Amino acid sequence: MSKARLYFILLTLFTFLNSFSQDEIRIYKTINDSIDLKIKLIQPTNSINRKVPCAIFLSGGGWQDFAWNQLDELAYSISDRGMLSVIVEYRTSKSHNSSPYDALADVKDVLKYLRDNSDTLHIDKNKIVAIGVSAGAHLSFSSYFVDSIGDKNYGKESKPNYIIGFSPVIRNDSIGYGYNRIGENYKWFSPFYNYLNTAAHLPPSLIISGIEDPLIKFEYLKEFYKKAIEKDDNLSLYKVVGVGHSMKKTYKSIYTQSFPIIISFLEDNEIIVNSEIIKQFEFENNKVRNIIVVLVLITILFVVYFIKKKKNT
Repeated sequence: MSKARLYFILLTLFTFLNSFSQDEIRIYKTINDSIDLKIKLIQPTNSINRKVPCAIFLSGGGWQDFAWNQLDELAYSISDRGMLSVIVEYRTSKSHNSSPYDALADVKDVLKYLRDNSDTLHIDKNKIVAIGVSAGAHLSFSSYFVDSIGDKNYGKESKPNYIIGFSPVIRNDSIGYGYNRIGENYKWFSPFYNYLNTAAHLPPSLIISGIEDPLIKFEYLKEFYKKAIEKDDNLSLYKVVGVGHSMKKTYKSIYTQSFPIIISFLEDNEIIVNSEIIKQFEFENNKVRNIIVVLVLITILFVVYFIKKKKNT
Protein backbone atom coordinates (compact mmCIF):
# COMPACT_ATOMS: atom_id res chain seq x y z
CA MET A 1 0.00 0.00 0.00
CA SER A 2 1.34 3.43 -0.95
CA LYS A 3 2.25 5.99 1.71
CA ALA A 4 -0.26 8.44 0.24
CA ARG A 5 -3.11 5.94 0.69
CA LEU A 6 -2.01 5.17 4.24
CA TYR A 7 -1.87 8.87 5.10
CA PHE A 8 -5.37 9.30 3.66
CA ILE A 9 -6.74 6.48 5.81
CA LEU A 10 -5.10 7.85 8.96
CA LEU A 11 -6.35 11.37 8.23
CA THR A 12 -9.88 10.06 7.74
CA LEU A 13 -9.71 8.23 11.07
CA PHE A 14 -8.33 11.30 12.86
CA THR A 15 -11.12 13.47 11.45
CA PHE A 16 -13.73 10.90 12.45
CA LEU A 17 -12.50 10.68 16.04
CA ASN A 18 -12.34 14.44 16.44
CA SER A 19 -15.87 14.89 15.13
CA PHE A 20 -17.21 13.74 18.51
CA SER A 21 -16.13 16.93 20.31
CA GLN A 22 -15.58 19.54 17.64
CA ASP A 23 -15.98 23.22 18.46
CA GLU A 24 -17.62 25.45 15.90
CA ILE A 25 -17.38 29.16 15.09
CA ARG A 26 -20.50 30.81 13.67
CA ILE A 27 -21.44 34.34 12.67
CA TYR A 28 -24.59 35.38 14.51
CA LYS A 29 -24.76 39.01 13.39
CA THR A 30 -23.38 41.20 10.62
CA ILE A 31 -23.34 44.99 11.02
CA ASN A 32 -23.19 47.36 8.03
CA ASP A 33 -21.89 44.53 5.82
CA SER A 34 -18.49 44.94 7.45
CA ILE A 35 -18.53 43.70 11.05
CA ASP A 36 -19.11 40.03 11.70
CA LEU A 37 -19.83 39.08 15.30
CA LYS A 38 -19.14 35.45 16.14
CA ILE A 39 -20.01 32.77 18.65
CA LYS A 40 -17.96 29.74 19.62
CA LEU A 41 -20.09 26.64 20.14
CA ILE A 42 -18.70 24.02 22.52
CA GLN A 43 -20.75 20.89 22.05
CA PRO A 44 -21.71 18.70 25.01
CA THR A 45 -20.43 15.14 25.05
CA ASN A 46 -23.80 13.50 25.67
CA SER A 47 -26.28 15.29 23.42
CA ILE A 48 -27.02 12.58 20.85
CA ASN A 49 -30.45 13.15 19.25
CA ARG A 50 -31.85 15.39 21.97
CA LYS A 51 -32.19 19.07 22.78
CA VAL A 52 -29.96 20.34 25.56
CA PRO A 53 -29.78 23.40 27.84
CA CYS A 54 -27.55 26.21 26.66
CA ALA A 55 -25.21 28.60 28.49
CA ILE A 56 -23.90 31.78 26.90
CA PHE A 57 -20.66 33.23 28.27
CA LEU A 58 -20.04 36.98 28.34
CA SER A 59 -16.56 38.16 29.25
CA GLY A 60 -15.89 41.29 31.26
CA GLY A 61 -13.90 44.36 30.32
CA GLY A 62 -15.98 47.42 31.18
CA TRP A 63 -17.73 47.35 27.77
CA GLN A 64 -14.28 48.28 26.44
CA ASP A 65 -12.56 44.91 25.97
CA PHE A 66 -13.61 41.39 25.05
CA ALA A 67 -11.70 38.14 25.64
CA TRP A 68 -12.53 34.81 24.02
CA ASN A 69 -10.65 32.79 26.62
CA GLN A 70 -11.66 34.49 29.87
CA LEU A 71 -14.33 31.92 30.68
CA ASP A 72 -13.30 29.07 28.40
CA GLU A 73 -12.31 26.71 31.22
CA LEU A 74 -15.70 27.16 32.83
CA ALA A 75 -17.43 26.84 29.45
CA TYR A 76 -15.78 23.49 28.75
CA SER A 77 -16.62 22.26 32.26
CA ILE A 78 -20.26 23.23 31.74
CA SER A 79 -20.38 21.42 28.38
CA ASP A 80 -19.07 18.29 30.12
CA ARG A 81 -22.26 18.40 32.20
CA GLY A 82 -24.48 18.13 29.14
CA MET A 83 -25.00 21.77 28.14
CA LEU A 84 -24.16 23.56 24.92
CA SER A 85 -21.66 26.29 25.86
CA VAL A 86 -21.63 29.41 23.67
CA ILE A 87 -18.88 31.99 24.04
CA VAL A 88 -20.24 35.26 22.67
CA GLU A 89 -18.34 38.06 20.97
CA TYR A 90 -19.95 41.45 21.45
CA ARG A 91 -18.91 44.94 20.41
CA THR A 92 -16.63 46.98 22.68
CA SER A 93 -15.34 50.53 22.55
CA LYS A 94 -11.73 49.57 21.86
CA SER A 95 -12.42 47.11 19.06
CA HIS A 96 -15.48 48.72 17.45
CA ASN A 97 -15.67 52.27 18.85
CA SER A 98 -19.05 51.25 20.21
CA SER A 99 -21.21 52.12 23.21
CA PRO A 100 -22.38 49.93 26.11
CA TYR A 101 -25.82 50.03 24.47
CA ASP A 102 -24.37 48.39 21.36
CA ALA A 103 -22.95 45.62 23.54
CA LEU A 104 -26.38 45.07 25.10
CA ALA A 105 -28.02 44.99 21.66
CA ASP A 106 -25.56 42.27 20.62
CA VAL A 107 -26.42 40.15 23.64
CA LYS A 108 -30.15 40.57 22.97
CA ASP A 109 -29.58 39.58 19.35
CA VAL A 110 -27.51 36.50 20.14
CA LEU A 111 -30.22 35.23 22.49
CA LYS A 112 -32.76 35.61 19.70
CA TYR A 113 -30.37 33.94 17.23
CA LEU A 114 -29.99 30.90 19.47
CA ARG A 115 -33.74 30.53 19.91
CA ASP A 116 -34.42 31.07 16.19
CA ASN A 117 -31.91 28.29 15.45
CA SER A 118 -32.80 26.07 18.39
CA ASP A 119 -33.85 23.17 16.15
CA THR A 120 -30.61 22.97 14.17
CA LEU A 121 -28.47 23.68 17.25
CA HIS A 122 -30.47 21.19 19.36
CA ILE A 123 -31.14 23.77 22.08
CA ASP A 124 -33.88 23.64 24.66
CA LYS A 125 -34.93 27.26 24.22
CA ASN A 126 -36.59 27.32 27.63
CA LYS A 127 -33.28 26.58 29.35
CA ILE A 128 -30.86 29.30 28.28
CA VAL A 129 -28.48 30.56 30.98
CA ALA A 130 -26.55 33.83 30.68
CA ILE A 131 -23.20 33.63 32.51
CA GLY A 132 -21.16 36.81 32.70
CA VAL A 133 -18.28 38.52 34.48
CA SER A 134 -18.26 42.17 35.52
CA ALA A 135 -19.64 44.13 32.53
CA GLY A 136 -20.57 40.78 30.97
CA ALA A 137 -22.62 40.02 34.10
CA HIS A 138 -24.22 43.45 33.81
CA LEU A 139 -25.21 42.59 30.23
CA SER A 140 -26.63 39.26 31.42
CA PHE A 141 -28.98 41.03 33.84
CA SER A 142 -29.74 43.97 31.52
CA SER A 143 -30.67 41.62 28.69
CA TYR A 144 -33.49 40.43 30.92
CA PHE A 145 -34.73 43.85 32.10
CA VAL A 146 -34.36 45.98 28.95
CA ASP A 147 -37.08 45.59 26.30
CA SER A 148 -36.02 48.30 23.86
CA ILE A 149 -32.79 50.00 22.77
CA GLY A 150 -33.19 53.14 20.71
CA ASP A 151 -36.03 52.49 18.26
CA LYS A 152 -35.69 48.70 18.37
CA ASN A 153 -38.04 46.64 20.50
CA TYR A 154 -37.24 43.14 21.72
CA GLY A 155 -39.47 40.27 22.71
CA LYS A 156 -39.10 37.56 25.32
CA GLU A 157 -36.99 35.52 22.89
CA SER A 158 -34.17 37.99 23.64
CA LYS A 159 -34.15 37.27 27.37
CA PRO A 160 -32.25 34.58 29.28
CA ASN A 161 -34.19 32.08 31.38
CA TYR A 162 -31.53 32.04 34.10
CA ILE A 163 -28.60 34.28 35.06
CA ILE A 164 -25.25 33.64 36.74
CA GLY A 165 -23.11 36.70 37.42
CA PHE A 166 -19.57 37.09 38.74
CA SER A 167 -18.91 40.55 40.22
CA PRO A 168 -21.83 42.08 38.28
CA VAL A 169 -21.45 45.85 37.89
CA ILE A 170 -25.21 46.30 37.98
CA ARG A 171 -25.32 49.69 39.73
CA ASN A 172 -24.63 52.42 37.15
CA ASP A 173 -25.74 55.66 38.76
CA SER A 174 -23.36 58.38 39.97
CA ILE A 175 -22.10 56.26 42.89
CA GLY A 176 -22.01 53.04 40.87
CA TYR A 177 -19.95 51.86 37.90
CA GLY A 178 -19.83 53.43 34.43
CA TYR A 179 -21.80 56.61 35.08
CA ASN A 180 -19.22 58.59 33.12
CA ARG A 181 -20.31 56.65 30.02
CA ILE A 182 -23.95 56.02 30.84
CA GLY A 183 -25.08 59.26 32.46
CA GLU A 184 -28.78 59.55 33.20
CA ASN A 185 -29.48 56.55 30.97
CA TYR A 186 -28.76 54.43 34.03
CA LYS A 187 -32.49 54.71 34.79
CA TRP A 188 -33.19 52.17 32.06
CA PHE A 189 -29.74 50.62 31.60
CA SER A 190 -28.96 49.73 35.22
CA PRO A 191 -30.33 46.39 36.49
CA PHE A 192 -29.95 47.69 40.05
CA TYR A 193 -32.16 50.73 39.40
CA ASN A 194 -34.66 48.74 37.33
CA TYR A 195 -35.11 46.08 39.96
CA LEU A 196 -35.30 48.32 43.01
CA ASN A 197 -37.55 50.96 41.48
CA THR A 198 -40.00 49.03 39.33
CA ALA A 199 -42.26 46.01 39.67
CA ALA A 200 -39.87 43.94 37.56
CA HIS A 201 -38.99 40.43 38.71
CA LEU A 202 -35.85 38.35 38.27
CA PRO A 203 -35.51 34.95 36.65
CA PRO A 204 -33.75 32.35 38.84
CA SER A 205 -30.31 33.88 39.36
CA LEU A 206 -26.97 33.36 41.09
CA ILE A 207 -24.45 36.08 42.02
CA ILE A 208 -20.89 35.33 43.16
CA SER A 209 -18.75 38.31 44.15
CA GLY A 210 -15.72 39.26 46.20
CA ILE A 211 -16.49 41.01 49.45
CA GLU A 212 -13.67 43.51 48.77
CA ASP A 213 -14.76 44.39 45.22
CA PRO A 214 -14.32 48.16 44.72
CA LEU A 215 -16.37 48.34 41.50
CA ILE A 216 -19.54 46.78 42.83
CA LYS A 217 -19.65 47.06 46.60
CA PHE A 218 -21.04 43.99 48.30
CA GLU A 219 -23.51 46.14 50.25
CA TYR A 220 -25.20 47.02 46.94
CA LEU A 221 -25.50 43.34 46.07
CA LYS A 222 -27.00 42.66 49.50
CA GLU A 223 -29.55 45.40 48.83
CA PHE A 224 -30.33 43.73 45.50
CA TYR A 225 -30.68 40.40 47.30
CA LYS A 226 -33.03 41.83 49.96
CA LYS A 227 -35.27 43.18 47.22
CA ALA A 228 -35.39 39.69 45.70
CA ILE A 229 -36.58 38.33 49.04
CA GLU A 230 -39.29 41.00 49.17
CA LYS A 231 -40.43 40.08 45.66
CA ASP A 232 -40.18 36.36 46.40
CA ASP A 233 -37.70 35.88 43.54
CA ASN A 234 -35.16 33.07 43.28
CA LEU A 235 -31.78 34.77 43.80
CA SER A 236 -28.75 33.25 45.53
CA LEU A 237 -25.87 35.50 46.64
CA TYR A 238 -22.43 34.15 47.54
CA LYS A 239 -19.62 36.27 48.93
CA VAL A 240 -15.97 35.34 48.46
CA VAL A 241 -13.79 36.52 51.33
CA GLY A 242 -10.42 38.09 50.51
CA VAL A 243 -11.28 38.69 46.86
CA GLY A 244 -11.74 41.98 45.04
CA HIS A 245 -13.04 42.34 41.51
CA SER A 246 -12.97 38.94 39.79
CA MET A 247 -11.75 40.47 36.53
CA LYS A 248 -8.27 40.62 38.09
CA LYS A 249 -5.99 37.84 36.86
CA THR A 250 -5.05 36.90 40.42
CA TYR A 251 -8.68 36.07 41.08
CA LYS A 252 -9.37 34.06 37.93
CA SER A 253 -9.57 30.85 39.94
CA ILE A 254 -12.82 32.18 41.41
CA TYR A 255 -14.56 30.89 38.25
CA THR A 256 -13.42 27.28 38.58
CA GLN A 257 -13.53 27.24 42.39
CA SER A 258 -17.17 28.30 42.19
CA PHE A 259 -18.01 25.39 39.89
CA PRO A 260 -19.70 23.25 42.60
CA ILE A 261 -21.96 26.22 43.45
CA ILE A 262 -22.84 26.65 39.78
CA ILE A 263 -23.58 22.95 39.32
CA SER A 264 -25.80 23.02 42.41
CA PHE A 265 -27.69 26.02 40.98
CA LEU A 266 -28.16 24.26 37.63
CA GLU A 267 -29.37 21.08 39.31
CA ASP A 268 -31.67 22.83 41.79
CA ASN A 269 -33.38 24.64 38.92
CA GLU A 270 -33.61 21.42 36.88
CA ILE A 271 -31.51 22.87 34.07
CA ILE A 272 -29.33 19.78 34.18
CA VAL A 273 -29.99 16.44 35.81
CA ASN A 274 -28.00 15.14 38.76
CA SER A 275 -24.28 14.94 38.00
CA GLU A 276 -24.14 11.25 38.90
CA ILE A 277 -26.76 10.51 36.24
CA ILE A 278 -24.74 12.59 33.78
CA LYS A 279 -21.62 10.59 34.59
CA GLN A 280 -23.46 7.30 34.02
CA PHE A 281 -24.85 8.58 30.73
CA GLU A 282 -21.37 9.70 29.65
CA PHE A 283 -19.98 6.29 30.62
CA GLU A 284 -22.53 4.53 28.42
CA ASN A 285 -21.94 7.04 25.65
CA ASN A 286 -18.18 6.50 25.82
CA LYS A 287 -18.73 2.73 25.58
CA VAL A 288 -20.62 3.27 22.32
CA ARG A 289 -17.87 5.56 21.06
CA ASN A 290 -15.17 3.02 21.91
CA ILE A 291 -17.06 0.27 20.09
CA ILE A 292 -17.35 2.47 17.00
CA VAL A 293 -13.64 3.29 17.12
CA VAL A 294 -12.74 -0.41 17.37
CA LEU A 295 -15.02 -1.25 14.44
CA VAL A 296 -13.43 1.50 12.34
CA LEU A 297 -9.94 0.24 13.16
CA ILE A 298 -10.91 -3.34 12.30
CA THR A 299 -12.39 -2.14 9.01
CA ILE A 300 -9.20 -0.28 8.15
CA LEU A 301 -7.09 -3.34 8.97
CA PHE A 302 -9.25 -5.53 6.72
CA VAL A 303 -8.99 -2.99 3.89
CA VAL A 304 -5.20 -2.89 4.24
CA TYR A 305 -5.05 -6.71 4.36
CA PHE A 306 -7.12 -7.21 1.20
CA ILE A 307 -5.20 -4.50 -0.66
CA LYS A 308 -1.93 -6.26 0.15
CA LYS A 309 -3.40 -9.67 -0.74
CA LYS A 310 -4.66 -8.40 -4.07
CA LYS A 311 -1.32 -6.78 -4.81
CA ASN A 312 0.55 -10.04 -4.07
CA THR A 313 -1.71 -12.06 -6.37
